[in-house]
Amino acid sequence: MAAPCLCLALADQPESAPRTYAEAEAPECILIDAGLISRNIRVHSLDGRTLVYTDEQGRRRQTPVDRVMALVPVAPASASEPVIKPMPVETRSRRRDAAAPPAPSVERPPAGLLELVDAQRIPGDLGTPPSSDPERMAWSNAVLGRLVYPLERVAGFVRSTAPATLGRRTPTAPPPRDFLVLSNGDEPSGFIAAVGDAVQIETDAGMISLSPDRVHAARFSNPREQGSGAWVWLGDGTAAAVSQVILNEGRRVTLQLSRGTDGSYDWSMLRGVSFDVARLRPLASLAPESQEPRSGRRYAAPMRRLEPEGGLEAPLDAADLILPGPMAVTYALPPGARRLAGFAELDSGAVPWGDCELVISVDSREVMRKRLQFEQTAQAFNVEIEGSTLTIAVDAGRYGPIHDRVVLRRALLLVER
Repeated sequence: MAAPCLCLALADQPESAPRTYAEAEAPECILIDAGLISRNIRVHSLDGRTLVYTDEQGRRRQTPVDRVMALVPVAPASASEPVIKPMPVETRSRRRDAAAPPAPSVERPPAGLLELVDAQRIPGDLGTPPSSDPERMAWSNAVLGRLVYPLERVAGFVRSTAPATLGRRTPTAPPPRDFLVLSNGDEPSGFIAAVGDAVQIETDAGMISLSPDRVHAARFSNPREQGSGAWVWLGDGTAAAVSQVILNEGRRVTLQLSRGTDGSYDWSMLRGVSFDVARLRPLASLAPESQEPRSGRRYAAPMRRLEPEGGLEAPLDAADLILPGPMAVTYALPPGARRLAGFAELDSGAVPWGDCELVISVDSREVMRKRLQFEQTAQAFNVEIEGSTLTIAVDAGRYGPIHDRVVLRRALLLVER
């Protein structure tokens, strides 16, 4: 079933609209299509239905947005400008469970960060609290102003006053109980009942009410969930759901947010767009089920996730992964997984002595084997992975296991609905 999808993705139509500015001025980015094939383009316009671009042969074309999985700007975004984004407010009450035991700009202090249960992230700090609803909290964003969320949608937050040692990203897995991190180092745990004029947490010893000034961070035990729809990644560390992304011929990007708010930004602030995050999943978001040494080795250091410099998340959340030697990493594939694509290369310090093979298997059936060595340090891959178990392995080559370090870049899974 993959071949028809690939053909449709590549069947873009010529665009006959007049050109209003020089082709070289159009921003350059990587287009990832419905077959996970990447190609460099220059974007002219984008709306809810159509992408107009110049392809690698210099031809101006257009394609329906539903045939595009993602766009990744080639030039890195600036981290010094403010930026964007939240998600819809829900009204369902939050349940109690009684049994439950960016590199900052030099011009201003580092922003705090709010994370929602679907992993959306919004820079800012606590805002003016809701006057009559203790089950909601307010967050203030430099661009969007005051945003209000139900507490059940919150995964956690870090204040702008928090020490750098706390980090800006909340953990993906929920803790067993809610807890706060206070300015004196205490970490009371229990059930966070309110984040407003006072922050209230119900502990085993009773209810504690605190001034917000005393709270550096909070973590919630709310269940995490898979995001859906279109998302954007921006230069201030924002990752957020949008209902539409519009690019005009003047290098301005308008983001229509899920809550009905619009924001207009220079293209340089954009780090990535995924048009369906439920279908386009980064391999780095999956937790390995096992990691084992290969090629006769008794020990293999664990695979590591490599984050971009400057404290920003990778565009599309597709962080690079390094396999530091001959080893096999096994994953349970999400239901509906169909393809895996990305790039593999020898770690820069492994050249010229690194010589190994990258092997991808599904349910113990080998689907790809590619050699990495001095004359071919990088290889693209795009393979079908229908099955339940994915194994990615590095096998030693003719020089043995020394320097056989492989980096997987922008590895993405295509998942059918």
